[in-house]
Amino acid sequence: MIAKVVNNLCKKGKKQLLELYLLKMFNLINKKNQRNSILLFKFALNKIKPIITLKTKRIRGKNIVIPNEINNKKQIKLALIWIQTVLKNKKLLDLETEIINILNNNSEILKIKDKHYKNAESYRAFVHYKW
Repeated sequence: MIAKVVNNLCKKGKKQLLELYLLKMFNLINKKNQRNSILLFKFALNKIKPIITLKTKRIRGKNIVIPNEINNKKQIKLALIWIQTVLKNKKLLDLETEIINILNNNSEILKIKDKHYKNAESYRAFVHYKW
């Protein structure tokens, strides 16, 4: 799981630097919360994983957006992409605070997930085209 996070967040081939940073971040979370930081990270990742994604199909000459369920691998990938987009404007040091904010239900990533679900709910009428 941690290797997948490193590979997705890695920029410009600085994998070793990112691994060291993640280890320091997990140690800080351990000191602050007195809990296993890797379990907290997995819990936060499970909290932001989307279950539904939107796919576009061309039916009768129209492009229709259809909500679809996605598998676990794709859910983790989308969650890591959302983490990366939120952290793009910030430093990687904010990953620790972002994880704590996810656990406290006041994160930007949770707002992105809510927007995604509202968008999927608006296209709920086209679910019967899912084949």
